[in-house]
This record gives sequence, C-alpha cells and structure tokens, in this order.
Amino acid sequence: MVFTVGNQLRAVAEIKKRKFDLARQNKYGSTLIEWSKYESGVNASLALGVPFVVIVELTDATMFWKVTDSTGATVVPIERTNKSAQVSEVNKSKVLKDCVLLDNKYGKEL
Repeated sequence: MVFTVGNQLRAVAEIKKRKFDLARQNKYGSTLIEWSKYESGVNASLALGVPFVVIVELTDATMFWKVTDSTGATVVPIERTNKSAQVSEVNKSKVLKDCVLLDNKYGKEL
C-alpha cells in the first residue's frame, strides 16, 4: 500500500490485521511480518524515496512501526527468524516461514 498527501507520495506500508488486543500484543513483545514483505518494503522505500512503515490493526488499537527512512535504510532493530505459521483455517496446516520480528518498543500506538 502507498500513502499520499495531495499528489505527493509519503510512505509505503505493510498493513496487518490481528484478532487480538493491545494487551496481548504487548505480551508477545513484537510483531511478525514475512521476510519477503520486509524485503519488498525496503526495496520500494529505496526505489520511491519514501519510508517503509508497518501498521498493525488490533481489536482495540492500531500500532505503527517506521521501518526505514526515505533512503531505504532500516531505522529499527529487526530480528530475522523462522516461525511456524498456519496456512489454512480449514485443515489448520502449518509451514515454517522466514520472518522479521519488530520489537514493540519501537512501535507507536496510533
């Protein structure tokens, strides 16, 4: 997703929706995005000259992380990890995914 003000591009974003509240987000301590989405955001930031942000909509709040500056340089510590993720709601199958963890202390509540 891209954000504009008037005709000016302001940011590129990965937007997530979670089925839990801020208290649970704080208990987890971080939010998770796939490595490929992180890479795409960084590359878009670099190519377009705008920051890459991650926005997570929770049931009672919205969290925001500024991941890169307008040069595509990562401005928050990231932790690359492999996590088991559910692939299907129907059969509850899981797969190991290459992911990035963004620490809550670098996020802001909107």
